Amino acid sequence: ACDTCRSKKTKCGNERPRCASCAKNGWPCSYDPRLDHSLLILDKLNQTLEKLAEVDREVKGQTAAATRSSPSCGHGHGHRHSAGACNVTPPSPSDCLEVPTAFGSAEAILTWPIFHGRWPHNFLSQEILIGSLPSGSGAQGDHHHRNSLKRGGKRASQGINEENVPGLVDRFLQLVHSKNPVFHTRQIREAARRVAEDGVGWDASSCIVLLACALGAVARPFNPSSEVGLLSGRTSLDDTFDFLETGDAFYQVARKRLGLLDQSIMAGQCHMLSGIYLMYTLHPLEAWSAFHQAGSVYSLYLRSQAALQERRSNGGVDVDITPSQSILERRLEQRLYWTVLKSECEIRVQLDLPQSELCKLDYPFLFPSPPTPGSPAAESPEEHHKQGPASTTSTSTSSQLLSLAASTSTCASQSAEEQTWFYYLSEIALRRIENRILNVFYKKDHQHWLQMDLATMVSAAEEIEAQMESWYASLPTSIRFDNNSDSDHPHQAPASDELRYVTEGRSLLIRSLLYRPFLYYAIHAQAHGWNPTTTLALQGFVQKSLANCLAVNTGNAMTHRHHGTWYALRESVTTALMLLAAHAADLITTTTVEGLDDNQQYARPLQICVERLRYWEAEAPPDVACAREIIEELMGAAGMDRNYY
Repeated sequence: ACDTCRSKKTKCGNERPRCASCAKNGWPCSYDPRLDHSLLILDKLNQTLEKLAEVDREVKGQTAAATRSSPSCGHGHGHRHSAGACNVTPPSPSDCLEVPTAFGSAEAILTWPIFHGRWPHNFLSQEILIGSLPSGSGAQGDHHHRNSLKRGGKRASQGINEENVPGLVDRFLQLVHSKNPVFHTRQIREAARRVAEDGVGWDASSCIVLLACALGAVARPFNPSSEVGLLSGRTSLDDTFDFLETGDAFYQVARKRLGLLDQSIMAGQCHMLSGIYLMYTLHPLEAWSAFHQAGSVYSLYLRSQAALQERRSNGGVDVDITPSQSILERRLEQRLYWTVLKSECEIRVQLDLPQSELCKLDYPFLFPSPPTPGSPAAESPEEHHKQGPASTTSTSTSSQLLSLAASTSTCASQSAEEQTWFYYLSEIALRRIENRILNVFYKKDHQHWLQMDLATMVSAAEEIEAQMESWYASLPTSIRFDNNSDSDHPHQAPASDELRYVTEGRSLLIRSLLYRPFLYYAIHAQAHGWNPTTTLALQGFVQKSLANCLAVNTGNAMTHRHHGTWYALRESVTTALMLLAAHAADLITTTTVEGLDDNQQYARPLQICVERLRYWEAEAPPDVACAREIIEELMGAAGMDRNYY
């Protein structure tokens, strides 16, 4: 809506340059430029996903006519539809919101024939599951020396200081909320003010504040510098113990309130935040439990909202909800849906754990709607401070481009908000692209790749690769990660801020999944042979696969803690194992890839991987240390030095 219609609360047709309502009444008509940018990125992302649907139909052998005749799943341009409207029927196959079991995990590569069956198919996940057992179960292994530092040990004795709440909430909004905007900023600031003034209550609002404080305590500003060779003798626990201790104290108080929550959208927010905190502190199994609970609670909430809307449409009940409140709740619902869904999908790629019912709902919003000016979600720090609460001291540094709370410029805060939303929308688009790759190539284990027609695999991969390029072309400059195009080695140039860094990491992970089947094919299909006409395309994908492995293990920001730290460690392991498999099959010497000219260059990313894993393993689940030992064993067998100097 235009600014005038929004202020007068009248219906707006969104005509440009002047809407029909303003033209009819002689009113001035203008639009906030931020909305134009947001709608533009939404439109471009929609176009990309429409093309992906065509690719998906081709791969599945579905004709366009058959698709048109099938029941609509509601995932088209429906992001303007009414709130909470969803069906409980499964989405159409072209959406692929349900992720196949963990055939794309790091440990799946250990079962490739090139490694001669030395490790079982679930070797690393077994370590995680056994490591999650309580002490005294008799199942604790050598890797559980971290038990004394886990929750319930030394850190649990520290209490919380309520005077720190405003500052920690500000830090949460700066460093965490930007990547998972499942709250209105005004909502959490007002809740933090009440906690600071009246103390911690037992309600959901206090639980949200406590979880935000826990995350604010452990989150650190982003530093993109290379840390290769600088981690000797260091561990993540030693470097951040005090921050982890403070965060755990707040989390323990919040946990006591999680069991008191009802089936509301605020309960879903609490469970979601709990899962994010557990991912920040490298507890993926516990995080899955929290995400699954969030998905279950939110599924029930959406079903209830759909039932209520159906009754309202039949004239059976009259609910007093103002239009503005309804719009705000709708946008919050959309954000929570996509954040919970993508969090569940991410874990399922690595661990064979069930998803909640959320992925089976026929949700009508392709993307969440961005906030509008004047909404609580779009509130700037200056507007917040003008409304009463005294400003609090923020502990962020100038390297953070998302310092919404500490910003002294309205333009700067608006720019940060735009970057946040562009990142969030692009993340959702990438999630859907990744789900399509998983459903095309990873519904069965790697043996299925040799049974697939190579020409069909190439065609499908080229189409999805084209959609990745289309996705990247749709990105605004604020989250592009190719700003170092003048570098001789672009993959060695770090992204300049965290959102670019995370977006680039997600892109590399997806390309790794896309190219992996072709590397496997090149290693194991010699006895089967392949069509000579596709040999060149196969070699191209193998080169891209190896180059992608180099891009993952560059050594930049290795000690940075974030929501995806454990995933990044697993991806580092994945690419290291792919390089080792390629080396064992003599593909390194026969494939021309920049950065792999000799064995020393080949060993460098493996050494970086080992250094990174060793830094985190004292705090991480046992799979990280086990993976590091496997990589070192394979490097030793290949005659490579395991340490980087």
